[in-house]
Amino acid sequence: MKLKSSPKKQPEIVRANLLTALADLIAERGLSNVPIDLVALKAGVSKGGLFHHFPSKQALLEELCRDVLRELDKKIDDCINDDPEPKGRFIRAYIRAFLKPLKIYDTVKLFRAFISETSHYPLITTIYRDWFNERLQKQKDSPLSLKAKMIFYAIDGIWLEECVGVFASSPKERETFIKYLIEQTYHL
Repeated sequence: MKLKSSPKKQPEIVRANLLTALADLIAERGLSNVPIDLVALKAGVSKGGLFHHFPSKQALLEELCRDVLRELDKKIDDCINDDPEPKGRFIRAYIRAFLKPLKIYDTVKLFRAFISETSHYPLITTIYRDWFNERLQKQKDSPLSLKAKMIFYAIDGIWLEECVGVFASSPKERETFIKYLIEQTYHL
């Protein structure tokens, strides 16, 4: 995918192009096989321009992780706002948000690329863990009941199954299981 070039006076567009370029390249090549020069080239900026916005590849990667989570946050918040039943609302929103593709990033491809490299980049795990804990505190759902934890583990398992490309169940079974998990959120 070719990114649009952006005027120098619009740093938010340059930053967005850099993040999208990094995400696309990670999905295509894996994180370790993405040189910073290639990110700059794909985004249509110089290497110096990239470093003007992000002081290192690590900083660029951290911002990509946070940007993916900001997009996920918006989806979760939209699902929460559309759900009139407060009990279990956050878990239902989490289920629905994780099962819909993001607009900007292909999280399945990104996760596939990250999964083999988390030992080299522990910040990915840390950023996600911190985000998840903040979401729980924001929703006043912490600490989680055993049943709520089981629902989170189940939906994360479904998502992981999709990310690693191992589909143990048919689409119909998957849909039935997701409906069952959502139903269980009303009885926490």
